[in-house]
Amino acid sequence: MVLEALQSPSPIIEARQHSDIGNSLARLGKKALSVVGISLALMAAEAPAAGYAENALPQAEITTPLSPAATPATDPAIYSGPIEGVATDSWNGDGLGQHTLFEDMADEGLSEVRLELLVNKFDLPSREMRAELDSVRANDIEPVVSIPLNMPPQQAADVAAHLPGVTQFVIGNEVNSPYFSKLTPAQYVELLAHTNSVIHAVRPDAQTRGFALASGYDPIGYLTKAKQIADLYYGGLDNIMDGLDVHLYRTESKDLQMLISYMQLYDGSIYVGEYGWIVNDSNHPGSVSFTEQADNELALRAALIPYPQVKSLDMFRFRSQSLDPFDTANVSRLGVKRAAYYVLQSTLMTR
Repeated sequence: MVLEALQSPSPIIEARQHSDIGNSLARLGKKALSVVGISLALMAAEAPAAGYAENALPQAEITTPLSPAATPATDPAIYSGPIEGVATDSWNGDGLGQHTLFEDMADEGLSEVRLELLVNKFDLPSREMRAELDSVRANDIEPVVSIPLNMPPQQAADVAAHLPGVTQFVIGNEVNSPYFSKLTPAQYVELLAHTNSVIHAVRPDAQTRGFALASGYDPIGYLTKAKQIADLYYGGLDNIMDGLDVHLYRTESKDLQMLISYMQLYDGSIYVGEYGWIVNDSNHPGSVSFTEQADNELALRAALIPYPQVKSLDMFRFRSQSLDPFDTANVSRLGVKRAAYYVLQSTLMTR
């Protein structure tokens, strides 16, 4: 069922997509399903009740073969796939109103959320930020907090010291995109190195994620230059961050090729801080139907299971918002759960 030409789907149209899940999964092929370990019968059954998808510039195909460092691991007893989560501004950012975002995430089987930092007049975590984190923990969700690029390193350390329950911090957002950053690779490396150092000084248990690379604007080139600077002045990227954060908004095959290139440049932990496929947008050439969205989410997850270097996958938005430039969510503005919701829920609940 092709829905790209529709502009405003009704709840009836979206609900009808649920009956297409079995056909949708069948198109993925037995190989992908065997990796995930889910039967077609289970996936087709009805389950119980970053961001910013950038206006990316065209990027050449990445055809570099796998290096030994990027060779897949295959032992399922060690790794069963990346942690799934959501990237959002806040619990109000996904339009849930009554602060039910984290409870609803848990119902789908998601266990990580990236939140924007909210500060008060003293530049410390605000009351709303602390309330959000209380709700996150109450629902067994792991919080990840984004530190803005314009925050000085020492102030970032002060924030980290006041958030003892948060162990993951992302330094900046899409630093290679002119929409979010004017920093050169050398300037960002210096900022990241200093921020990483002062955060670890006050919070030895904290983990820093760097770059949050946009999928457009030559992310491989930006990271390559940053690596050269880090190698020269800091002894490598490993000494200035605990993990690499990246954003994926392309096809599953191109996303995987890009991740392989990242693995060749960096052998530490990699976090997909945002991913998604635009649905129901006839003005966008990459728009997909709701069943295709479900296909893609499952296929990407299946493709990444052999790579334990990739630690998490955070979809952009849980519930779509009218003010967003693109719709990549698993739940409509009216609260209708799309096919992708049920596919992912069935996958995660059987791990």
